[in-house]
Amino acid sequence: AAASAPSGAPDTAILPTARGRPRGKTSPVTDDARMPGHVIETPTDQSHATFRWTVSFGGAACAACASECKLDQGAWVSCTSPFRYDDLEDGEHNFRVRGIGGDATADPTPDRYTWTIRKKPEARFVSPRPPANTNVATREFRLTSNRAGATFEWSLNANVTGGGTHPFPVFASLGRDGSFPITALNVTGERGYNTFLARARADAESSPTPLRHVWNYDLRVPTTSISSAVAGWNNSRVKKDGNVTFVLVGDDADPEGFPPSGVVGFRVRLTNVTVLTNGANASSVAAPLFDYRFAADGLTDDSPKMNSHTRRLTFSLGDVSNVTNGAYVLSAAAVDAAGNYADPDASANRFGANHYHVFLTDEIPGPAFVTPATTLEDFMTAKYNDTRCPNASVACLTQLSINQVNPADDAFTNAYQITNVTGGALFYADGVTKIENGDFVPAVNASEGLRFLNARDLNDENFFLKGEDGEEDKTKPARFGFIAWPSASFDQQGVLFLPAYGNVSVVPVNDPPVLNRSLEYRLDGVYVLDSSVTNFGGYVKDIIERGFFDIDGPFNSSLGNQGVVVLSADETRGEWQWSADDGARWTAFPDDLAPERPLLLLGTDHDRVRYVPDYPTGGGLPFADVAWSASFAFRAWDANSSRVTGERGWWTRSDNGSP
Repeated sequence: AAASAPSGAPDTAILPTARGRPRGKTSPVTDDARMPGHVIETPTDQSHATFRWTVSFGGAACAACASECKLDQGAWVSCTSPFRYDDLEDGEHNFRVRGIGGDATADPTPDRYTWTIRKKPEARFVSPRPPANTNVATREFRLTSNRAGATFEWSLNANVTGGGTHPFPVFASLGRDGSFPITALNVTGERGYNTFLARARADAESSPTPLRHVWNYDLRVPTTSISSAVAGWNNSRVKKDGNVTFVLVGDDADPEGFPPSGVVGFRVRLTNVTVLTNGANASSVAAPLFDYRFAADGLTDDSPKMNSHTRRLTFSLGDVSNVTNGAYVLSAAAVDAAGNYADPDASANRFGANHYHVFLTDEIPGPAFVTPATTLEDFMTAKYNDTRCPNASVACLTQLSINQVNPADDAFTNAYQITNVTGGALFYADGVTKIENGDFVPAVNASEGLRFLNARDLNDENFFLKGEDGEEDKTKPARFGFIAWPSASFDQQGVLFLPAYGNVSVVPVNDPPVLNRSLEYRLDGVYVLDSSVTNFGGYVKDIIERGFFDIDGPFNSSLGNQGVVVLSADETRGEWQWSADDGARWTAFPDDLAPERPLLLLGTDHDRVRYVPDYPTGGGLPFADVAWSASFAFRAWDANSSRVTGERGWWTRSDNGSP
């Protein structure tokens, strides 16, 4: 068990070392410091003090004894060693401490320590200080100090460190009436960042650290742009009973290179077009239109297109369902931290980027949809999705028919503007009248269904998008189709930002390769006495390479992508032969070659042909020069059927259902 404190009055002693009490020891004249004491040590400039002491009985420390402390004219409070005071004022201070015995008897002679605090002079701003960003050149600084009768020194820009070889200019303090003097100073800054320094002087002492204030003098007026995913484009129609939102973007970049203060919000106003045109005060317009007000909630720079001096804000008009159908304008001006903003009503800005025109109405087309379509490569889409339509009892769907999602909106839909025709051409239902990008198609014609003809000579580069490696990505089909925009009129003002996508599925068809018939296709010459050992013939691919073309893929893009079909052969004075194993084995051309029964020869690295002449020498050498030519007729073949060299083929094309 812990020992209890003895009864009676203990002895109390403040430790005399530097750890036991603060510097600035003073011999007091009075207990309440009404008269300054005699300074024994140089006054301290610290505004805090820590004390340590001992409590004992007969020279033996009493760890169980309690203590009470008192500062100046304050009350006795319970304390333990060490004990700290903070935020002490300048002047003389008295600390007393007494130990308490086990029977609550206090030391009748508390120990006492007197010391003096004299802080270094400090300069302080009198609130409010000038703002960190401003568009006003001259600013007022009001200064005060912790030392009565202090004077001030200041510097602007030329000596921002507060030292060095350039002394501060000095100006006199105002008044010497015993209170802290307040000094006001007007300074004129330069464009960009400015630094103002001030320090106080009193009794031959100066502030150890100058007071500092940095501000940006910014005259650049930020620019403003307005866009709307709801309205789509300037001067378009908008359904007034929906949530009409705009994206406001402010840019505070200074082309002269001065630092921007940054966009902090926007001044916005909604009014009718006549107010903007006539320059009337918007506050005179009946509700729910509103005059300029500041908007900053949701201000962000989270877009990847934003940078350090741009900010954007999504702004909603709120409930405008009760406004009269008509033309309105949203005016906005970005405001920067310095207070700069453009006046949208100024003559130079009245019809500029600070305004976004909309026609708010409830008589407006709604969202539309386009029925999908399917067709074959090189073929125009049919009117219906089934060849048996419309006379058979099947589910018939008109392809590429454009209609309103809500039939009630048909009354307000006069046309559809067609844009982004991709991968082919678009036609009216007659399949003859072409629709160009930007054309307006009457709603009645759009509902009848349109026709789409994909581009000629399509290949993989058309059917698939390219991946990051630049090659066709078979998982990303290319898009064929168009975009239809509902419109209340046959001009841009009536178009709504409600895109409907017409998608066409084009089924690829294998196109036959072709040969350049203006070229000669020949085999290296052969000697009449060559044997099967010395007659190597030639590669099929070498014969056709110069003139072979396949729109579905370049020549030699794969081993099975090229070849020929032999239709007939001249064998009056010799025999044509083929080999699929680099000449290890040779096979004669069939005797019954015909266009209906051709011979298939691939063009791989192993497929060869040769001509074996038949010259009756009777076992001896020819007695005269003998020369002739032999040939075979062929067509290009792309080997798409996966057949191999030596097979017999036949000519069919079934992509349209007929041979």
